Amino acid sequence: MSKAAARYSIDMTHGPLFSRIVLFALPLMATGMLQLLFHATNMMVLGKFSSQQSLGAVGATASLCGLLINTSLGLAIGANVLIANYIGSREWKKVSRTTHTALLLSLIVGGIVAVTGVLLSRQLLIWTKAPDDVIDLACIYMQIYFAAVPLNVVYNFGAAIMRGAGDTRRPLYYLLAAGAVNMLLSLLFVTVFKWDVAGVAVASGIGNLLAMVLVLRALHRAKEAWRLRFKHLRLDFPILKRMLWIGLPAGLQSSCFSISNVIIQSSVNSLGTAVLAGNTAGMTLEGIVYLASYAFHQTALSFVGQNFGAGKYERLKRSVIYCTLLSFLIVSVFAWTVVLFRIPLLKLFMDKVNPVALDSGCTRIMIMLTVYGICATMDVFSGALRGMGYSIQSACITVFCVCVVRVGWVFWVFPHYRTLENLVWSYPITWTMNTIASGALFVILYHINRKRHKKAALL
Repeated sequence: MSKAAARYSIDMTHGPLFSRIVLFALPLMATGMLQLLFHATNMMVLGKFSSQQSLGAVGATASLCGLLINTSLGLAIGANVLIANYIGSREWKKVSRTTHTALLLSLIVGGIVAVTGVLLSRQLLIWTKAPDDVIDLACIYMQIYFAAVPLNVVYNFGAAIMRGAGDTRRPLYYLLAAGAVNMLLSLLFVTVFKWDVAGVAVASGIGNLLAMVLVLRALHRAKEAWRLRFKHLRLDFPILKRMLWIGLPAGLQSSCFSISNVIIQSSVNSLGTAVLAGNTAGMTLEGIVYLASYAFHQTALSFVGQNFGAGKYERLKRSVIYCTLLSFLIVSVFAWTVVLFRIPLLKLFMDKVNPVALDSGCTRIMIMLTVYGICATMDVFSGALRGMGYSIQSACITVFCVCVVRVGWVFWVFPHYRTLENLVWSYPITWTMNTIASGALFVILYHINRKRHKKAALL
C-alpha cells in the first residue's frame, strides 16, 4: 500500500469497527455539509444582493436539477459498491477495470445529462409551473448549470471510487478548495459584475472543474489497483453490466425522490412567489441536515460492500447497527438545532423579511425536521441493501413508497387542502413506510446470505 493510501484509506474489514465507521463518516458529513453550505451561501448572496425573484428562480430549478443529476449519481453508487466488493474479495484486476469503466461511463453520462438539461430547460420549467416572474432567470441558471454537469459527474464517480477504497478525507479537502473558489466567485460575479443568477451558475461550474481536476489527479497518482491510467479508459462490458445492475436501480431510486419532488415543487409553485421563496430557504437548511443522513448511507454502503465481499457477516451486521444508531442520533441533533433556531436561520436568506415567506419556511422545517431521524434510518437500510447488491429490491420499495404514495398525495389530497403544510406532511409519512419495508427486507436477506455462505464454506 502506498503512503497516500495508508494515510487516507480505512480498512473496513479489520480492526475496531465503531471508531472506523466514525472516522469514515465524519469526512463524508463534512463534505456533504460543505457542499450544501456553499450552495446556501450562494442563495444568501442572491437573497441579499439581488432579489426575491432571483432566489425563487434558483429554488424553482432545484427539483429539476436533482431529477436529471440523480440518475447519473446512481451509477456512481454502482462503482462504489463494485470497488468495495472487489477490494473486500481481493480481486485487484477487477478493481482496476471497474475504475476505468466507471470514469469513461461518467463522461458519457455527463454529456447526455448536459445536452438534455440545456435543450429542455424552459420546457421543464413550464411543465412544473414556475411563476412567470422567475421563469426567465430560472432558465438562464439551468442552462449554465447543465452545461457544466459533466464536470460534476466525473468528480462524483472519482469520489465514489475513492470512498469504495476507504478514502473519504481527500474528497473533503478537494470540495473545500472548490467550494471556497465557488463562494468567492459568486460574491464577485453577483455583487461586482452584476451577473445575478448567471454569476452563481458560472461560479458553481468553475468550482466543479477544480474538484474534478483534483480527484482525477489523486487517482492518477495512486499506486494501488484503482490507479487511473488514461490509456486504459475503456468499457469492460461484464463490469459495466454489473455496475448498471446496481447503479441504474440506485439512480431510479434517487430519481423517484426527484420526480416526486418535481411534482410537489409544481404544487408549491402554484402557491405563489413568497411561498416558493420561503420553501426554498427551508429546503436549503433541511438539505444541510440531510447530507449528514446521506453520509451514513454511504458509510453503510461501503462497509457492507467490503465485508459482504470478504464474507464477514457478523462484522457486516454490526456495521449496520452502528450506522443506524449513529445516524439517528447525530441527524436528530442537527435537525433539532435547526428547528430551535429556524427564524434567524431563515432570515439569512431574506433581505426584506416577507411574513408569508418566513411562515412558509418555518412550516416546512417544523414538520420535516422534528422527525428527521426516520429519514436517517431509512438511508442506512437503503445503503446496506445496495452494499449487498440488492439495489433493485431497494428501488422497488422506494418506487412504491415515494412515487406512488407522494404523487397520489399531490393529486388526491392536496386539491382538497391547498396549503404548503398539507404537501410537506407527505414526506414523514413515506419515510416511515420506506424505513419499515427496507429494514425488514435487509434482515431477511442478511440471514439468507449468511446461511448460504456457511453452506458454501462447508463444501
